[in-house]
Amino acid sequence: MSKRLESLQEVYRVHKLERDKTVTHLETAQESIDNMEGRGGDIERNFAFFQEMRGYVRDLIECLNEKVPVIDALEKSIHGLLRQRAERFVQRRQDDVKDQATEYLEAQMGKKISTGVVEPSKQRRAAEREGRRTRRRRQREINPAPSSYHEGMSTDDEETETDSLIFRKEAEKVISDSRTIFEDVVDEFSCVSAIRARFEEWKQLCGDSYRNAYIGLCLPKLFKPFVRLELLPWNPLETRAKDLESMQWYTDLLGLGLTSQMDLDPSDDDVKVIPGIVDKTVIPKVTGLMEHVWDPLSTTQTACAVKLVEKLAVEYPTVQSKNKSTQKLFHAIIMRMRKSVSDDVYVPLYPKPLLENKTSGALAFFQRQFWSCFKLFSNILLWHGLVAPARLHELAIDGLLNRYLLMGLQHSFLYYDSLDKCKSIVSAVPKAWLDKETTPAGLEAFARFLVVLGTSMQRSSAGASEGERKKARSGTKKVIQLLLQIKASEKAQLLAEEYGMSDLV
Repeated sequence: MSKRLESLQEVYRVHKLERDKTVTHLETAQESIDNMEGRGGDIERNFAFFQEMRGYVRDLIECLNEKVPVIDALEKSIHGLLRQRAERFVQRRQDDVKDQATEYLEAQMGKKISTGVVEPSKQRRAAEREGRRTRRRRQREINPAPSSYHEGMSTDDEETETDSLIFRKEAEKVISDSRTIFEDVVDEFSCVSAIRARFEEWKQLCGDSYRNAYIGLCLPKLFKPFVRLELLPWNPLETRAKDLESMQWYTDLLGLGLTSQMDLDPSDDDVKVIPGIVDKTVIPKVTGLMEHVWDPLSTTQTACAVKLVEKLAVEYPTVQSKNKSTQKLFHAIIMRMRKSVSDDVYVPLYPKPLLENKTSGALAFFQRQFWSCFKLFSNILLWHGLVAPARLHELAIDGLLNRYLLMGLQHSFLYYDSLDKCKSIVSAVPKAWLDKETTPAGLEAFARFLVVLGTSMQRSSAGASEGERKKARSGTKKVIQLLLQIKASEKAQLLAEEYGMSDLV
């Protein structure tokens, strides 16, 4: 009986536990029923909203699929116009240099060609070239150039009236056509601010589904056509170009991802929309311009390009060395500079009698070409801090200074003119390169030339007037100072000791 009782009690305990569990399940189920009944309206509203949003997104994508090919065509047209104009300037410059080089080469060889058999195209180019120089000279008389200016440092980008008119007319047509692309589309599908509002409504209504759908990562691509459309007339190589921050798309998207308390959540993908647009849309646009439109010989264009790239690198986290778009941009910059070093530089080497012949014009041509080469040298070094030092050294020091500029200096008999050129060269070298204790790599040959220059000035003044000797001494002092600047201290000391200027070292 005792065992039977214990067995029944155990069965009773099991049944009681099952009953308690069932009661708990019933209570939980009832609570769920009550909650579902209470949330029925919200679920219904959410379902209706998502159905509406699904239709909106589908219609928006269909609209953009229809408009993007038109934007592609307009973008190709405006880029083609800019590229053709840039290529025209480069070709004209190369033809001018070739014509003059041929002329002075013939003079050097003792040939004389009558103007009657000169090609008409050469005569036309010569007349146009002199006309542009005269107009630039008159402009400098009205607005004086800085003291560091020399003939050959101007960017010859003057267009003929006909070419300018054709360019403006075709560019205006492209811009006019761009304004009509979304004429047949309501603001809800054509206005960045309206599209942003629809997605922000989704985020506020159901943030979890918004984040799970990774909408923040999709928005840069969604807004890309509108940004490309507004960027059509934008040419950051011009000083009058608009800042990105003043554009309508930027204003419309500014603040995306901020909470109502104006707090910023770094993990929110929405705060990465503008940097994402810069990466996916702005950088490719700039890359195309740097590759096909930028002229490295233009100081104005180069300064604008450096300013833009520096600003993008500082203000947008997507613009960094590991980013593929950024890598393509800098590859385009380096390749364009390399092409310019290869194709746009020519410093002639003429014998002294030809240079001394004032009627030949050879000296003026040599000076223009030297200063044009120097301008490219200094423009390339403007990229210091952005382009890798090794690439700048390859292009500026190896490609220009030691290959062209130094050769021109070594063949010049104008010592004080050469001294001014050396001062300009040293002033263009980045200060960070001169902070070391020894002469920077690649400047050793330049340092040796400075020693030769100082010695030549002293020797040329031997037996001359007191004024000439003072001038030579002053020039040698400046040479010693330049040697000290490039950290060629031993050479500076030897030169100073040889001519009694040890107090300078």
